[in-house]
Amino acid sequence: MFSPYRGEDNLIDGVVASTRDISENKQAEEVLQQYKHIVDTNADMMALIDSNYIYKAVNKKYPDAFEKPLEQAVGCHVKDVMGEKMFLESAKENLDKALSGETVNFQI
Repeated sequence: MFSPYRGEDNLIDGVVASTRDISENKQAEEVLQQYKHIVDTNADMMALIDSNYIYKAVNKKYPDAFEKPLEQAVGCHVKDVMGEKMFLESAKENLDKALSGETVNFQI
């Protein structure tokens, strides 16, 4: 980055140059892409759901099971994706357990 350097008379007397080593950021981005690949190619459905039961992220397998495009699942309430009956009869209870700190195995 270059920024003007002003002297006491407020005239530009030079330039201040600064650089940043982004190699750590690039390495982290590569690792993140590797994890994304693992998640997206996993045969299991995977989703990140917040405490309001809103999908924050889903892997590529998830929308196939509910016949909704990926774009329609993210940002939606769980009951709108899997159906109100399945949400109320099984998913909500298991989500509530997980949201309270318990690890839950859930099968559809």
